[in-house]
Amino acid sequence: MKIASPLLGFLFLIVFGALASAQSFEPLGFLPGNLSSPSSFANGVSSDGTTVVGFGNSVNGWREAFRWTAETGMEGLGDLDGGYFVSHATAVSSDGSVIVGNGYDGNGPDYDSDIPNRAFAWTAADGMTALDVVDIYSSSEAHGVSGDGQTIVGQSVSTALVWRNGTVEELSNLSTVGISASDARSVSADGSHVVGWSYDGQFRAVRWDLTTPYANLTVIAGPRSQAHVISADGTTAVGSSSVSGASTLATAW
Repeated sequence: MKIASPLLGFLFLIVFGALASAQSFEPLGFLPGNLSSPSSFANGVSSDGTTVVGFGNSVNGWREAFRWTAETGMEGLGDLDGGYFVSHATAVSSDGSVIVGNGYDGNGPDYDSDIPNRAFAWTAADGMTALDVVDIYSSSEAHGVSGDGQTIVGQSVSTALVWRNGTVEELSNLSTVGISASDARSVSADGSHVVGWSYDGQFRAVRWDLTTPYANLTVIAGPRSQAHVISADGTTAVGSSSVSGASTLATAW
C-alpha cells in the first residue's frame, strides 16, 4: 500500500485534471441584430445537450423564442400570427427537433405586449404552430414536452392540460368545491407520467399517470408543495415544499 499510494495519487491527478480541463463555461450570446440592450435567457436543454432553448431581445420584438446549437449559434423562432410579436421557448424534446413555449396570437384576453397568451409547438418543417385550447377565448401555456416530442403539458385557465395524439385534454384535479386550479409542469421522456400541482384549499404536488384511462391523479406531497420537474424515467420529481411558519425548501420525491 505504501508503494501503491503515490501511484494512485498520480493517476487521480491525471484523471481529475482531464475532467477539469474538459469543463467549460460558454456564453450563448444574443439574437442577431443591432440591439440597444441585448439580453437572453435559457429555459431548457435537450437530453443530448446539443440544443438550448429560451428567449431574448430581438429586432422583431421585445422578446423572441430562440434555439441555440453549437453549429448554428442562436436563431430566432419567430412568433404566432396575430397580435403582438412576443414568444418564449420553455422546453425541448430529447433530440432538439420539437420546441414548445408560448406566444401571442391575438385571441383570448388582451394581455400586455410582453405576456404570451397561447402555447405553441415548433419544428423545422412546420415552424411555430399554436396548440389547441379547450375554449378558443382562453389563454394557454406549454411547460414541458416528452422526449419524442409527442406529448406536451401545460395549463389553460388554471387547469392542467396535456396535448397528445392531436388533441388537447384537461387533466383531473383535487378540487371538489370552490376554486379549481392545477398546472402540469413536466412530463417523463416516454410521455407516461406528468407532475405539477393541484389545489384543494392548499397547493399539493401531484403526479398524473397517462397510461390509465382517466390519467389517474396521485398526491405525492403534503400541503404547500409543488412539483416542477420529473426525471426521464418518471420515478423522481423535484420541486418545493414548506410547512406553516417555515421557509420553502427544495424537495425531491
